[in-house]
Amino acid sequence: MKIEITKAELDDIDFIKSIADANKDKIGFIRRNTLIEQQKRNWMIVAKIASKGVGFVSYRHRKDDQTTIYEICVAEDHRNNGIGTQLMNALVFEACELGKERIVLKCPSDLVANNFYANYGFLFKALEKGKNRPLNVWELLLKQIRQPSDSIIM
Repeated sequence: MKIEITKAELDDIDFIKSIADANKDKIGFIRRNTLIEQQKRNWMIVAKIASKGVGFVSYRHRKDDQTTIYEICVAEDHRNNGIGTQLMNALVFEACELGKERIVLKCPSDLVANNFYANYGFLFKALEKGKNRPLNVWELLLKQIRQPSDSIIM
Protein backbone atom coordinates (compact mmCIF):
# COMPACT_ATOMS: atom_id res chain seq x y z
CA MET A 1 0.00 0.00 0.00
CA LYS A 2 1.78 3.12 -1.26
CA ILE A 3 0.72 6.31 0.47
CA GLU A 4 1.14 9.51 -1.49
CA ILE A 5 1.62 12.66 0.59
CA THR A 6 1.17 15.96 -1.28
CA LYS A 7 0.00 19.52 -0.84
CA ALA A 8 -3.78 19.79 -1.17
CA GLU A 9 -5.24 20.85 -4.50
CA LEU A 10 -8.65 22.43 -5.01
CA ASP A 11 -9.88 19.07 -6.40
CA ASP A 12 -9.13 17.49 -2.99
CA ILE A 13 -11.66 19.63 -1.09
CA ASP A 14 -14.55 17.17 -1.65
CA PHE A 15 -12.77 14.22 -0.03
CA ILE A 16 -11.34 16.43 2.73
CA LYS A 17 -14.84 17.75 3.52
CA SER A 18 -16.19 14.18 3.47
CA ILE A 19 -13.57 12.97 5.97
CA ALA A 20 -14.09 16.06 8.13
CA ASP A 21 -17.88 15.62 8.16
CA ALA A 22 -17.55 11.94 9.09
CA ASN A 23 -15.41 12.99 12.07
CA LYS A 24 -17.12 16.21 13.16
CA ASP A 25 -17.73 14.71 16.61
CA LYS A 26 -13.94 14.60 17.01
CA ILE A 27 -12.63 17.62 15.07
CA GLY A 28 -15.71 19.82 15.00
CA PHE A 29 -17.68 21.10 12.03
CA ILE A 30 -15.55 22.64 9.28
CA ARG A 31 -17.11 24.83 6.63
CA ARG A 32 -16.24 24.13 2.99
CA ASN A 33 -15.21 27.78 2.53
CA THR A 34 -12.72 27.40 5.39
CA LEU A 35 -11.16 24.36 3.69
CA ILE A 36 -10.96 26.21 0.37
CA GLU A 37 -9.26 29.16 2.07
CA GLN A 38 -6.74 26.86 3.79
CA GLN A 39 -5.97 25.16 0.49
CA LYS A 40 -5.51 28.50 -1.29
CA ARG A 41 -3.08 29.60 1.43
CA ASN A 42 -1.15 26.31 0.98
CA TRP A 43 -1.97 25.30 4.57
CA MET A 44 -3.04 21.72 3.87
CA ILE A 45 -1.34 18.40 3.19
CA VAL A 46 -3.26 15.32 2.03
CA ALA A 47 -2.69 11.58 2.00
CA LYS A 48 -3.88 9.41 -0.88
CA ILE A 49 -3.82 5.71 -1.66
CA ALA A 50 -4.28 4.84 -5.35
CA SER A 51 -5.42 8.46 -5.95
CA LYS A 52 -8.16 8.15 -3.30
CA GLY A 53 -7.99 10.68 -0.47
CA VAL A 54 -7.63 9.06 2.95
CA GLY A 55 -6.43 11.84 5.25
CA PHE A 56 -5.40 15.46 5.68
CA VAL A 57 -3.74 17.91 8.00
CA SER A 58 -4.57 21.63 8.01
CA TYR A 59 -2.28 24.11 9.72
CA ARG A 60 -0.76 27.55 9.65
CA HIS A 61 2.87 28.60 9.75
CA ARG A 62 2.71 31.72 11.88
CA LYS A 63 5.03 34.70 11.46
CA ASP A 64 6.80 33.78 14.70
CA ASP A 65 8.54 30.45 15.33
CA GLN A 66 5.36 28.39 15.59
CA THR A 67 3.27 26.18 13.34
CA THR A 68 -0.28 25.58 14.57
CA ILE A 69 -2.22 22.46 13.58
CA TYR A 70 -5.93 23.10 13.12
CA GLU A 71 -7.01 19.56 12.20
CA ILE A 72 -5.40 16.25 11.36
CA CYS A 73 -7.68 13.40 10.41
CA VAL A 74 -7.47 10.02 8.68
CA ALA A 75 -10.54 8.22 7.32
CA GLU A 76 -11.65 5.64 9.88
CA ASP A 77 -11.09 2.62 7.61
CA HIS A 78 -7.46 3.69 7.05
CA ARG A 79 -6.40 4.39 10.63
CA ASN A 80 -3.50 2.63 12.33
CA ASN A 81 -1.63 2.21 9.04
CA GLY A 82 0.93 4.98 9.55
CA ILE A 83 -0.95 7.59 7.50
CA GLY A 84 -1.25 10.07 10.38
CA THR A 85 2.46 9.66 11.06
CA GLN A 86 3.32 10.33 7.42
CA LEU A 87 1.10 13.44 7.38
CA MET A 88 2.79 14.65 10.57
CA ASN A 89 6.25 13.85 9.14
CA ALA A 90 5.49 15.96 6.06
CA LEU A 91 4.36 18.86 8.23
CA VAL A 92 7.41 18.56 10.50
CA PHE A 93 9.67 18.58 7.45
CA GLU A 94 7.96 21.68 6.04
CA ALA A 95 8.06 23.49 9.40
CA CYS A 96 11.77 22.68 9.80
CA GLU A 97 12.49 23.92 6.28
CA LEU A 98 10.81 27.22 7.21
CA GLY A 99 12.84 27.51 10.41
CA LYS A 100 9.93 26.99 12.80
CA GLU A 101 10.83 25.95 16.34
CA ARG A 102 7.65 24.22 17.42
CA ILE A 103 4.32 22.77 16.37
CA VAL A 104 1.35 23.35 18.67
CA LEU A 105 -2.15 21.88 18.67
CA LYS A 106 -5.17 21.51 20.91
CA CYS A 107 -7.10 18.24 21.16
CA PRO A 108 -10.23 17.40 23.18
CA SER A 109 -8.96 15.55 26.23
CA ASP A 110 -11.37 12.62 25.76
CA LEU A 111 -10.07 11.60 22.29
CA VAL A 112 -7.74 8.67 21.59
CA ALA A 113 -5.85 11.02 19.27
CA ASN A 114 -4.03 12.24 22.38
CA ASN A 115 -2.17 8.91 22.43
CA PHE A 116 -1.00 9.56 18.85
CA TYR A 117 0.44 12.95 19.81
CA ALA A 118 2.18 11.56 22.90
CA ASN A 119 3.63 8.63 20.93
CA TYR A 120 4.80 10.95 18.15
CA GLY A 121 6.79 13.01 20.64
CA PHE A 122 4.53 15.94 21.46
CA LEU A 123 4.74 17.17 25.05
CA PHE A 124 1.58 17.81 27.05
CA LYS A 125 1.67 21.49 28.02
CA ALA A 126 -1.69 22.33 29.58
CA LEU A 127 -5.37 21.56 29.94
CA GLU A 128 -7.63 24.40 28.75
CA LYS A 129 -11.33 24.92 29.05
CA GLY A 130 -12.78 24.49 25.56
CA LYS A 131 -16.14 25.67 24.25
CA ASN A 132 -17.73 22.21 24.70
CA ARG A 133 -15.09 20.08 26.47
CA PRO A 134 -11.60 20.32 27.98
CA LEU A 135 -8.69 20.61 25.53
CA ASN A 136 -5.18 19.21 25.88
CA VAL A 137 -2.49 21.56 24.58
CA TRP A 138 0.39 19.71 22.89
CA GLU A 139 3.75 21.03 21.71
CA LEU A 140 6.43 19.44 19.56
CA LEU A 141 9.85 21.09 19.84
CA LEU A 142 11.44 20.72 16.43
CA LYS A 143 15.02 21.24 17.63
CA GLN A 144 14.77 18.08 19.72
CA ILE A 145 13.68 15.70 17.00
CA ARG A 146 15.53 14.32 14.05
CA GLN A 147 14.25 14.94 10.55
CA PRO A 148 11.64 12.36 9.54
CA SER A 149 13.18 9.64 7.43
CA ASP A 150 9.97 8.50 5.72
CA SER A 151 9.85 9.43 2.08
CA ILE A 152 8.07 12.73 1.65
CA ILE A 153 6.62 13.61 -1.73
CA MET A 154 5.48 17.21 -1.97
